[in-house]
Amino acid sequence: MRIEILYVPGCPNYLPAVEQVERVLSSESLQAEIRSIAVRTDAEASELMFPGSPTIRVNGEDVE
Repeated sequence: MRIEILYVPGCPNYLPAVEQVERVLSSESLQAEIRSIAVRTDAEASELMFPGSPTIRVNGEDVE
């Protein structure tokens, strides 16, 4: 399982999102590496199809 959390630096919801993902993994007895991806420019946002901060993707799919 591949988990990515995309965020804008300074986003107040980034760390709570990471903590929530960690809690869910723990409660389901799952292990996965969480990869954090800082999105710093409009070009990066466009390339990553970044809808907003934070965005959580599992195996490339947005969880929302």
